[in-house]
Amino acid sequence: MTSPCRLGVGAGPTTVRDIILNGRNCPSMKGAHTMDSGIFQALFQSGEHIECGIAIISGGTIHGGFASFYYRGTYKEHEGHTISGTLEFRKYAQLPNSIFDKRQGSRLVLNGTVHEQVFELLGQMQGEHDSTIEIHFKKVSDLVGPA
Repeated sequence: MTSPCRLGVGAGPTTVRDIILNGRNCPSMKGAHTMDSGIFQALFQSGEHIECGIAIISGGTIHGGFASFYYRGTYKEHEGHTISGTLEFRKYAQLPNSIFDKRQGSRLVLNGTVHEQVFELLGQMQGEHDSTIEIHFKKVSDLVGPA
């Protein structure tokens, strides 16, 4: 899952995975385990187009968004540190150039792996079989509990 894209970060092509895994205070990828609840950096990439945002992941649910879309969905963890799930997207602002603007569907089917503090997923819009969206969630904070 390392499609090249140009983000102006460092020299040469950079991948979404490189941005997450080489970022400051990035957790180690040693050993996979169950994903904890928290606030996650969210990066979606399709070709050279990238959407950056935030996600709240807790108890098998994902809620998040970026500049013109929000999404919500569910996931299940399976043996071998793999996960599967779906996200449904809704447009809330009329901003151009989203990777979801020209998509036929609004439901993204996900499959991937859970590593220490990181989800690495591939998604495909339901009804579209010719394109893949690469998704990475990296934990940046725990959730706040009740007062």
